[in-house]
Amino acid sequence: MNGIKLLVIAKEASGKTRLISRLNDVLVASTDNKAFVGNVPNFRYSEYLGFQHFKNEINTKLSLYKAKYKKLPNNLVIDSVTHLANNIERFANIKFQGFEVWSSLGKDILDFNHYLETTIIPAGINVILTSHCQFDSNTDRYEISSPGNFGKNGSWLVR
Repeated sequence: MNGIKLLVIAKEASGKTRLISRLNDVLVASTDNKAFVGNVPNFRYSEYLGFQHFKNEINTKLSLYKAKYKKLPNNLVIDSVTHLANNIERFANIKFQGFEVWSSLGKDILDFNHYLETTIIPAGINVILTSHCQFDSNTDRYEISSPGNFGKNGSWLVR
């Protein structure tokens, strides 16, 4: 049976991490620039070194989880995709120039979503993404901050 993809959106420091730290049977990939405070299996991934590296890191941690618990986790949490997108953008700005920055950024985010939807979710693992939102007084609503065309096209809200 396939897993699901769930997006948890809230303002910064509103309890998203506290919420996910109460989950059972979970592996958390913390992409925030601080130590994860929950008492569940987790790993920190704060320096993005390209999609392939990030994917390999997740696969390695899932293998370690399986070796320890004799099964894959029911839930994989990325806390937070806001910081992940910022780290991907920072990496692209360091590695590329001009249009290649935005091309690389979009490709890595699309590859990440594709990996979740074609590898993780079909393996029966639920994917839970946390994201920060900000109030936009121009639109009078809360929005997810996302870079480039990815943000303009709905960011993490769109499949």
